[in-house]
Parts: sequence; structure tokens; C-alpha cells
Amino acid sequence: MLSGAMQGALSTNLDGALGRTGWRWAFIINGVCTIFIALLAFFLLPGFPDRPNPLAKFYLRPRDIEVAEARTRRIGRDAQVGIKVKTFFRCFKFWHIWLFSIAWAIGSGITPSSYFNLWLKSLKNPDGTKRYSVGMLNYLPIAGQALQLVAELLFSGFSDYLGTRLPFLLLQSVISITSLIILIIRPGNEHAYMAGWYLNYVGA
Repeated sequence: MLSGAMQGALSTNLDGALGRTGWRWAFIINGVCTIFIALLAFFLLPGFPDRPNPLAKFYLRPRDIEVAEARTRRIGRDAQVGIKVKTFFRCFKFWHIWLFSIAWAIGSGITPSSYFNLWLKSLKNPDGTKRYSVGMLNYLPIAGQALQLVAELLFSGFSDYLGTRLPFLLLQSVISITSLIILIIRPGNEHAYMAGWYLNYVGA
């Protein structure tokens, strides 16, 4: 959501600045933010209980490390030794990773909301001009992402509160399937079709 809002603002306000188009500025600013966050990781990630990050001393107190080591001993977990070649190839023997990969591929395939802005980009006015500016192409999907965030919080919150999973999984699946049917049928009413896109965010 933040990235979409920022890219919309950059495309609108920095288009043409220093001879660069707005989308180029979006890439530049996003790159700078990415590098900044990556550098923060060197100071904020605590490391492992037996090998704490020395750069994190400003917030990682000796008492915190002692608690982490005590918890590690209590559950009988060995110290981290890194990934060896044998260990790496052994993970492919577990059926869980293959099933998860298939489920992930299927899940990614039924969430077309990532292409919502491409549909918006294809819309034209009666005179043939583009209906939405570059900024709006970034802003409109934010509403869908906000719906998705609220839906996830509600589904997971009520699921934990009631101590049950299946009803909410089924509800989310029904919403997702309904949205996919709308997108496949592609009704002539443009508002109904757009509702299908936003519904897909909720069921994603």
C-alpha cells in the first residue's frame, strides 16, 4: 500500500524532473528505500543466541541473550551450524516442501488481483484517450489492498477468538471463487466487473 501510494505520488509530482519520467523516479526512490532497509538489517537483526549480532548491542542486552540461550536449552535445540550440502539436498526428500510448492503455485494462479492495474490501464474514454492517469493506476489498487488487510484481520481475528479455522477458510474460498467467476464471465457492466476485482482482494 505504501509503495503504491509513493509510486503514484512520484509519477504525478516528479514526472519530468531532471529529465526523468515519473516511473523512473519511482524505481530510483524504491531502490534507495530498499538499500536503506537492507542496511538497517545489519543493526536490527539480533543474530542467534550463541552468536548474537555485535552491531545490535544498542538494544540487545546480556540479559536478553541469557533468556534466549535458556529457552534454547529448555527445548533441546542445538546451536546453529549453518546449511551443509547434505542438509540442503535432504530437504527435497520431505513431501511437505513439494506439496507446499504446488499449493503456492495454485494459490498464486487464482489471485489475479496483481493484474488489476493492467486492466485499468486498458480502459479508454470514448475519444480513445486513457481513462486513468499513471498516478490513478497506482492509487486504485490501494483500495483493494486495504480491503484485503481488513479482511485478513477479521478472518484471522475471529478464527482465533472462536478457536476454529474451517468456516473462515470456506468463507474466504467462496469469496475467492465468486470473484473468479465474475472475472471469467466478464459482465458487460463495468462496475460489476470492477467489483469482481475488489472482491478478489478480499478472497486472496
